[in-house]
Amino acid sequence: AAQTLALAEDPAWVDIAPIPEGTPALRAEVAGGQFFLLSDHQLRWEGEVRQSWNRVVAEVTDRAGLEELATIQVDFDPTNETASLTRLIIHRGDQYIDLKATVAPQVYRRETRLEEGIIDGTLTAVVQVPDLRVGDVLEQATMLETRLMLGAGEHGGSSWLEWSTPVALSRTLLIWPKDAPLEVLPLPHRVPYAPTAPCA
Repeated sequence: AAQTLALAEDPAWVDIAPIPEGTPALRAEVAGGQFFLLSDHQLRWEGEVRQSWNRVVAEVTDRAGLEELATIQVDFDPTNETASLTRLIIHRGDQYIDLKATVAPQVYRRETRLEEGIIDGTLTAVVQVPDLRVGDVLEQATMLETRLMLGAGEHGGSSWLEWSTPVALSRTLLIWPKDAPLEVLPLPHRVPYAPTAPCA
């Protein structure tokens, strides 16, 4: 697999949700200069390849949030994973500023378990968002494709459903193979779960 963060289009199978505004009550709880309007994780299988698309939309509410939101990091293992950036947009008032084609991702090797004598080959792609300002809404989406190295034929995945910071809308969409059994582990009581009919 490529040892860089590719630039790509959103896959055709994803569902693009509108960006929620967030309620005044949620805004009152915001800390750290970041108000997360949308966290959207969509998961699909293509044969033995797991495709995981993540879209995050956040508003910079004060200067404290600028540095963290302006730095996007994506971890991947090039031996069996491919990472791509499919959206990088600043919403500034009525302006729609598409930055995806203008950024230059930097890739670094991250060996988080060297002290244990383990080299795992993980890389971290870092994208710096230029000219992000207080009041901007930053929209980013990434795609991670993972080919199973062990346990071929098994399908599984996980997603964050609750957060320590206010999130206007957090959702997970799962597109599951029709011929594979689906087991859903217990969900938090506040999280609705709605299976739909199989796709054709």
